[in-house]
Amino acid sequence: MGLHGSVHIEGWYQDSKLPHNWRIEVSPNGWTSDQIGLRWLQKVFIPETTSRTTGKYRLLVLDGHGSHLTPEFDKICSENDIIPIYRMWKGFNHMDKLDFLEAYPEARKQAFTLDNIKSGFRATGLVPFNPEEVLGRFTIQLETPTPPGSQSINSAPKTPYNLRQLEKQASTVKTLLKGHTQNPPSVLEMRLDKMIKGHEMALNEGILACQEIQELRASHEKQLQKRKRSRRQITAEEGLSIQEGQALVQGRSQEEEVMPTISMEPAPMAEYRSVGGAPLTCELR
Repeated sequence: MGLHGSVHIEGWYQDSKLPHNWRIEVSPNGWTSDQIGLRWLQKVFIPETTSRTTGKYRLLVLDGHGSHLTPEFDKICSENDIIPIYRMWKGFNHMDKLDFLEAYPEARKQAFTLDNIKSGFRATGLVPFNPEEVLGRFTIQLETPTPPGSQSINSAPKTPYNLRQLEKQASTVKTLLKGHTQNPPSVLEMRLDKMIKGHEMALNEGILACQEIQELRASHEKQLQKRKRSRRQITAEEGLSIQEGQALVQGRSQEEEVMPTISMEPAPMAEYRSVGGAPLTCELR
């Protein structure tokens, strides 16, 4: 892992969830240097693959970055029976504006097919219009839905807490209304439809608000954790593994715990009597 900077920070290694054998390297511009490339080969790739190698040789697939093309890198590969294969070579890893303009029409043709477009509209609930395609993916559920078939038309109704419960209640009420009249939809049924629509909108807004609150709480907690991390610098000539960094932080903390504390209390005063009886005081040093 490469980071833009020139020093390591204690907070990177405090309570880190990264694996202990991962390494953090820093460079002035955030890019991998020749030295960092060599350290990665010697301290990461070789130790991690030695016990997993079947046969004599190991294959290392690389891009065309300059840090992978040095004589030192090639020498270490040869000494450890590593066969490097470079996927990009002689500048073919770059795409300029002309290359982009030539490649874009074909990429667009393959991406924007009729099936892909229809699938996108359907997955987002736009065509056909179905908000449940999106809202149904939220994990928030205010109350467990009543299992189908467990509530009859004549049983006591329960307050709906999600869209499915609301739709079931609405269907039940409309069925009861139709059973009591043979006339066209009454004013009562139209008012019921308006109430159902308003309830749907309120439920949708509540689901989105709960999701937003959860995200804000998680973000706030993350910021609090970051503020607790130490910003003190660690002096290191090269990169550190997570385990090495944690050992340095722990060692520094232990040294600070055993350092003697200097008392800030005033020095005691001793009192003497002169020949004439007047008190004299002096400070003990």
